Amino acid sequence: MHYDTGNERELLLQIADGDEAAFAALFYHYGPKLHAYLTGFTKSDTLAEELVQNTFMRVWLSRDKLPELTHLSAWIYRVAANEGYNFLKRKTIETRVMTELGNNGEPRAADQVSYNELRKAVAEAVASLPEKRRKIYQLSRESGMKPAEIARMLNISVSTVKNTLAEAQKNIRDFLTIRDLWVLAVLFLHV
Repeated sequence: MHYDTGNERELLLQIADGDEAAFAALFYHYGPKLHAYLTGFTKSDTLAEELVQNTFMRVWLSRDKLPELTHLSAWIYRVAANEGYNFLKRKTIETRVMTELGNNGEPRAADQVSYNELRKAVAEAVASLPEKRRKIYQLSRESGMKPAEIARMLNISVSTVKNTLAEAQKNIRDFLTIRDLWVLAVLFLHV
């Protein structure tokens, strides 16, 4: 299917209905542009490719919202920018944790074990959250969605999302505190 900018509304309606060919047309139209854009964030073709894939995964998961869009190009670039910023944020957090562990971000073997232990403990803490809390936390922290986006997606209020995220953070901190990982947990959970 060819991407027709003159009939963008129809294409969005088709994607919202789950039309994979229409989605492919959108991908092939915007993918190369987003790849070039995201290479500026990452300075890496491979990472930019991963971020483009993440961007389009978010587009597909939000396809029911596509018919409401009035400026597709601006929206899709904003989604890509959010993916880039989330990548940089994760990178900053990892660097801070590695710096805290020693060697200016280059972990020694013992430090790598501690870092891997922290990541495993955080994953266990997230897995132990009640289902709704876990889903909201993952949409926010792992998918990089803003509270308003999560609220729209789950048909709940923004304040419910924010309160749930605060509860999830507290649950994770409590979980990590019990495992004597509090200092690292503060670095991992706060930028």
